[in-house]
Amino acid sequence: MSMNTSPAPRKKSIALIGAFCCIVTGALAQGDTLDLDVTFVGNREMLLQDAHKLLMWPSIVDMGVEKPIFNYELLPKRMLVTPSFEPVAPQRVDVSTPLPMLYKGYARIGFGMYVSPLAEFSYTDLRSRKSSWGMHLQHRSSNGGFDVNDSLPQRFSNSELSAWAKRFWKRETLTFDAFVSQRGISYLGLDSSSVLPSDAEDALRDRFGRWGLGVHSESTRKDSDDWAVRADLVYRHLWSQSHVTEHTTRTKGQASTFRDGLEMALNWDILFNSHQMDSTATNNQVVFNVRPQVTKQSGALTSSLGANIALDARGARPFQVFPVAEASLQVLKGFLVPYARLSGSVDNNRLQTVLETNPYIAPNSELKNTYRRFDFRTGVRGHVTSHFHYHGKFSVEHFEQYMYFVNDSAGYGGEAFVPLYDTLTVTTLGGEARLQISEAFNLWGGVDLKSYSTRNQSQAWNLPGMVWRAGLHYNWHDKFAIRLDAEVVGSRHAASLSNNAQGDLVNLGSTIQGKQTELQAFVDANIHLEYAYNKRMSAWLSCSNVAGSNYLLWNNYPVQGFMARFGATYAF
Repeated sequence: MSMNTSPAPRKKSIALIGAFCCIVTGALAQGDTLDLDVTFVGNREMLLQDAHKLLMWPSIVDMGVEKPIFNYELLPKRMLVTPSFEPVAPQRVDVSTPLPMLYKGYARIGFGMYVSPLAEFSYTDLRSRKSSWGMHLQHRSSNGGFDVNDSLPQRFSNSELSAWAKRFWKRETLTFDAFVSQRGISYLGLDSSSVLPSDAEDALRDRFGRWGLGVHSESTRKDSDDWAVRADLVYRHLWSQSHVTEHTTRTKGQASTFRDGLEMALNWDILFNSHQMDSTATNNQVVFNVRPQVTKQSGALTSSLGANIALDARGARPFQVFPVAEASLQVLKGFLVPYARLSGSVDNNRLQTVLETNPYIAPNSELKNTYRRFDFRTGVRGHVTSHFHYHGKFSVEHFEQYMYFVNDSAGYGGEAFVPLYDTLTVTTLGGEARLQISEAFNLWGGVDLKSYSTRNQSQAWNLPGMVWRAGLHYNWHDKFAIRLDAEVVGSRHAASLSNNAQGDLVNLGSTIQGKQTELQAFVDANIHLEYAYNKRMSAWLSCSNVAGSNYLLWNNYPVQGFMARFGATYAF
């Protein structure tokens, strides 16, 4: 009989190994070392139990080592760099066709009360890159509408045709222009007690004709050190039905460049004028105004310094030098910009410029230039956001040979004006503001308060002490547009040399006696309405002097009453 004895040793070995593992595990759990000698004798039954581990959490231990600090310093080293330039070949630029709203020309016609037609035509060549040209024709006239108690003619007209041509080179632009115009006026401002002969109607009308030629040259900088030059040379001829002529030749311009952060400029204005008052009397004028000026910009500060060298060869002061200085400071990128300016000049008075101020001046009057001896202006301007712009200003101006207008003693009774010269100082305090509520709606307004100081005259004739201005413009969906503007002008004093004039006696000079009267304050309001049928065609209605008052703009000269014109505009 055989016996299987092999399992017993195997079981014994497994038991010994298990017992050894238990002892080792128990020793580690109790923190004992492994240096332990154990001997088993006989059979042992060993059981495995759970290990008991000590809870030990990590903690920060200060090792006593400081963190080193490293400093790296850059040593300057000059390096010579030679720049290299490579020319860029010209590139072809594709120019798209003009926008649909850019038209070459337009025609505008209208008709109003008191037989007042209006016509305007304009055409411009827009498609040539080397040259362009254009022309403009306009006519305005009116036959009546003045508050007068006699049968004097009340016809006024103004017609003008002008043309220009422009030629472009690389850096040069040359422009030629020419015009011819005619203006008719009526001397209806007579004294109330004047008695007219039967043939006075023709003598109380005059007609002025003008024509002229001019050339304008302009060069642009290619580099900041280059000179940029703008120059004009013009000739003007004026004649009147009363056999008075005037020839004017004038050149003006500017040459400027940048050097070492400075803008250096030289401005000039040289004029020769010949005024032939009758077959024997001629008044010639030669006036120079040359102004060198240097401008520097340092951050937000812009300052300039120069002088105006003036020459009035035929005047009372042949040679004068006026200092020119100005400065402005940009605060908060245009939010607040205070500025100041000091200058002086010789202002030329010739028949053409005087007629633009007072069309009823006697054409054969002897005209003298005005000396602006002192002109100081200061103020502050800026904007609050992009919608609100403001400007507050203060100025003091001192004139010698300032030109006043008084009614003449010649003629039928004060219908024309003659110049009267005196020293005048004008102090102005005012301001203006503009509010753009949206792209289609904006408002504006302003006021000027003036005080005058004279030398030989008791009043500053025809000059108001206060002027208010206000207006608005609104465009509704590019279909309906409305524009309103109003002006309030304060009372003024007027003087007359006419024997039939009404008013108080006043001394107008050492041996000149006249009459003075007060011109009342007035309000002049206008409204313009326009309806755009499409991009090319529109209809409009314009109303002038909405208040309907026949106020006096000049002594004895009332303006037209309420005037309404309507018409249409077509672009092509």
